[in-house]
Formats: sequence, C-alpha cells, structure tokens
Amino acid sequence: MIFWIFVIALVIGIILFALSENCSFFYSWDLFAFVDICISIIVIAIMGVIISATHVTANGEKLANEQRYDSLIYKADTESIRDEFGIVNKEYIDEVQAWNEDVVKYKEWQRDFWIGIFIPNIYDDFKMIDLENIQFKEQTK
Repeated sequence: MIFWIFVIALVIGIILFALSENCSFFYSWDLFAFVDICISIIVIAIMGVIISATHVTANGEKLANEQRYDSLIYKADTESIRDEFGIVNKEYIDEVQAWNEDVVKYKEWQRDFWIGIFIPNIYDDFKMIDLENIQFKEQTK
C-alpha cells in the first residue's frame, strides 16, 4: 500500500502541475506539484529497486530456506544435538527458535497490507519445527 500511495501522489502532482499551467487558480500549486512529482519519482524508483531485488532473488531465498529446514530436521533425527545425558543442546534449540521466528515473521509480512508488496510469497511453503516432538523423542529413548 505504501508503494501505491506514492503512485497516487505522483498522479495528483502531475494533475496539479498540468492544471497550474492552464488555470490561474491553480498557479499557487505549481511549486507544490513540482516538489510532489520529484519526491514521488525518487521514492517510487527506490521502492521499485527494492521490490525487484526481493522478487528476483526469491527463488534462491526459497531454496536456501529449504536447505536450512532440511538440515534442522536432519539434526533432530540424529543424536548429534544431544549431550551425553540425552538432553537437546541449547545451540540447536536456538537455531530452531530462529527458524520458527523467521517463518512466522515473513508469513505475516507477506500478507501485510502496507508492506506485503516487498515480500515475495514464498514463505507459505515453510512450516515451523515443533520442539515438543524433539523433546518427546528424547524421553522415549
């Protein structure tokens, strides 16, 4: 929505600028329209670069996150995450927590009314890792 607000501001600036040249009533809006057009073009260009960059790199980001998820699941299935007493080590729990926070955050951001255009829709394919299942495995062994 932020992007479209600046597009609308650009259109309004162009209309005011066109009207100020044709009508003496809008003459005082001439400077405002010019400043509005300049600012809107700069902001739209910056946002366009950001949107393009995030969407161009979306497939790579998705593949990287798939590898991250697979490695976390692999670690959960091995004994390498447990100490000599069978307790899951803190580093692994921190990794899973960071993964879960990222998944929840980006799923919400990609649906956000204001900034959703900047986040590609790749996070719906990812799910959170349940730490309870990992703890449960530990108790049954």
